[in-house]
Amino acid sequence: MLVDYFFPRTPVIHGTREIFLNWGRIAVTFAMILGLINLLFSNFKKVMLQSRGWIYNLILLVSFAVTFYFSVPYHTIVKDGAVTTLKGTDAGTVGFQIFMNVYTPLSATMFALVAFFIASVAFRAFRAKNIEALLLLLSAAVVMLGSVPLGDAWFAALHLDSVFGTHNLSWLSNFVQSVPMSAAQRAINLGVAIGMVSMSIKILGGIDRSYFGGE
Repeated sequence: MLVDYFFPRTPVIHGTREIFLNWGRIAVTFAMILGLINLLFSNFKKVMLQSRGWIYNLILLVSFAVTFYFSVPYHTIVKDGAVTTLKGTDAGTVGFQIFMNVYTPLSATMFALVAFFIASVAFRAFRAKNIEALLLLLSAAVVMLGSVPLGDAWFAALHLDSVFGTHNLSWLSNFVQSVPMSAAQRAINLGVAIGMVSMSIKILGGIDRSYFGGE
């Protein structure tokens, strides 16, 4: 897989890569099925034993059964003499309505709750105790204020737009995100990639066997 990025036009290497990709898709599919079976059995066991919080496990099982029943099979709709076959996830089906009217609002609610925790952590992290924390605080303030119209209004009221020429605070926010923040993200991604390669070599070489459950 790695060699194909350096020799993309070599038929043998590219063909082998496609074989590995197909094997990977098959393995992932079976892994998802295994994970689904494990999820159902573990939650069903907690419901039968009435463990602590078992009502939530029951809600999960019922929600899964209802969503699976309406989302997986195909539906045949006859309208004005025309027969239309829809997948369970297509618009107009019950499965689609469950996703849009139940799952999507719940997901948005969870992300909205996470925002409060992020704000709490940011308040503690943005205390300007040193130069690094001060730079983090200033960058966060510029990005957040530049993302709302009120930031440009304050920028013009303080006559700071004359300092940056014809640019406003939203331009400065985009600049911070596209230049220094993008460079930092690429450096972090490069470090993560090197770590992944190192870990993969350790696993493939049998040096690290922690995935077996041992030390």
